[in-house]
Amino acid sequence: MSKPGKVLRNLCKKLGVRLTVKRGKKRVYKSIKVLKGQCKRKAGKKKRRRRKFGNGSWTLEDDVLRRRLRIKFNKLWNDHEDIYMQGLRSVYKHQNKDWRRYRNREVVLNDADIIIPVIAAWGKIVFDSLNNARTTGMHAMPNENQIKKLGVAIFALLTKDMKLLVELTRDYKKDMLMKISPFTNPKFGKRKLKRRLKRKLKRKSKESVKK
Repeated sequence: MSKPGKVLRNLCKKLGVRLTVKRGKKRVYKSIKVLKGQCKRKAGKKKRRRRKFGNGSWTLEDDVLRRRLRIKFNKLWNDHEDIYMQGLRSVYKHQNKDWRRYRNREVVLNDADIIIPVIAAWGKIVFDSLNNARTTGMHAMPNENQIKKLGVAIFALLTKDMKLLVELTRDYKKDMLMKISPFTNPKFGKRKLKRRLKRKLKRKSKESVKK
């Protein structure tokens, strides 16, 4: 087969169509008819563009899903706020951390990646201690309704949706950090630091020459 024209070659390169085909041990050019047909099919396919945030890992679909799950978590918090606040209070008091800031609902939703695992772990410890108390036959046991309410509140945080919310909130925070701070962005932060180091070395060398 003869070599296709320059215009067709450039079009194939633009659309990602291979000019040659393997015949035995050699590569030969495809016919002009075949190349034109492949280019036509390639041009007809529309690429789906995705809007990206920050460093490109966070998409619009992720943002929509995160907002939906935040609404779900907000409803859960409305239903079981007393239990969740009790869990945060008991955990954060031992760690000398401020648990009172979670009285603000916006802080709760923004820190979903932190507080959901904390409350879930606390609930597991409480259930284990209650089971131990039952086996040993302790008298100071909470009411059955209270245990049931605690179970519903804790197991609601162990669903797939809440686990996904934890992951999405972490990814969102990382992406926003990359977007806002140039020193945390590997593309720009490292370059700036290298430039600064070079300038420092130059200054030191100049100072040493002067001395």
